[in-house]
Amino acid sequence: ASGIKHARFFRELIKNCEAKILMYPESGYDCCIRTSNLEMIAGAAATLGDSSLFNEAKDRLSAVYVDYGKAYYFNNDFENAIHAYKNAIENDSRNYKAFNFLGYSYFRNREIKEAIDSLESSVAINPSYTEGHYNLALAYWSDGKKTKAINEIKSVLKLDPNYKSKIKDDDQFKVFNRSKEFRTLIMN
Repeated sequence: ASGIKHARFFRELIKNCEAKILMYPESGYDCCIRTSNLEMIAGAAATLGDSSLFNEAKDRLSAVYVDYGKAYYFNNDFENAIHAYKNAIENDSRNYKAFNFLGYSYFRNREIKEAIDSLESSVAINPSYTEGHYNLALAYWSDGKKTKAINEIKSVLKLDPNYKSKIKDDDQFKVFNRSKEFRTLIMN
């Protein structure tokens, strides 16, 4: 009975640790409290042998780190964003969105090899994640892997044909216009 009582208490704490994007990531205060609470809950759940509660706490902890990474990213602090996304993945190694955000942060930080590794992990975990293929195309192109980049664009358009207009409007894809195959894909 005591274990059930503790599990209920910890689940209530988890509800109070909902992830929210921080407006001022440099303070870190709110996120530190939420991550500390969730780490404590995960530790208690492991001690109690409650794998469901442990997994729930780790998933929420991963989400908090993703939101923390986004806050850094939107402030153009890619180093701290990368660190936050790595923490998210450490807590949930199947978090394909965290791999995508990590990869795009590496891309924006001009760490192309790391970007490709992370983005490939994202689409390996979830092959139907359009945004992962989208960002992987950009990383491949930057690395001189034009054929792989075009193949990723094909994947994007196969998954969601509406992305054609997004690609047309995204200045990052202007360099792709040198490729006849790309122009054919996008302009038709």
